[in-house]
Amino acid sequence: MSTCVQNMQQSDDLSPLEIVEMFAGLSCFLKDSSDVSQMLLDDFRIWQGYNFLCDLLLRYATVLEGVQTDHCELFLKRFLNKQEI
Repeated sequence: MSTCVQNMQQSDDLSPLEIVEMFAGLSCFLKDSSDVSQMLLDDFRIWQGYNFLCDLLLRYATVLEGVQTDHCELFLKRFLNKQEI
């Protein structure tokens, strides 16, 4: 999990959509694995994954304010579709 969080922290060259897709995939994985064990969720917390997620969302909040509504809807649809898998 530490490698995963470190890779996400070093992904400055990704677009906001790629960041959303990355977190959508990770959140699905964490959600599915939490049915069996809390270990990955605990590791994500220990390696500051939640803090990084909050910082990232705050950083991209200003970026997304300038994005057209249809692009924001696309972000949300992709995120929600991955959550249902």
